[in-house]
Amino acid sequence: MSESANLQTVQRIYKAIIDGDLSTLLNAMTDDVEFIIPGSSKNPAAGSWRGRRGVEQWVAAVNGLLAFELLQPDEFIVGRDEVVVLGHERCRMRATGHLVEVQWAHIWTLRDGLVSKAREYTDTAAWEAEFAGGGN
Repeated sequence: MSESANLQTVQRIYKAIIDGDLSTLLNAMTDDVEFIIPGSSKNPAAGSWRGRRGVEQWVAAVNGLLAFELLQPDEFIVGRDEVVVLGHERCRMRATGHLVEVQWAHIWTLRDGLVSKAREYTDTAAWEAEFAGGGN
């Protein structure tokens, strides 16, 4: 696919996430997609999530843990079959009500116009402090 088409796919994914449109999100993924979220066992959303079912389980886990107040992609960098997105988010921890604000980089790898791999790089220390009960 073209760089422009890949960019449009990734932009649709963020819109779907913000709108809570799970169907559009999953339809933008390959059957063998892999989501990689760094972190230790302190963070229940961390790990490697495989396939559309795995992504669906990850979304459910995240929604059970966090209430997003802001998910903001700030910059899109496109190169062949990858789209790098720099952004930030503000989330309220459902268990504690604490607010967590972090910047992140997401790397989306596309195959035939669908996401085959997604990686997130963020402030894992901030998340793990919250999940361990030591945040704000």
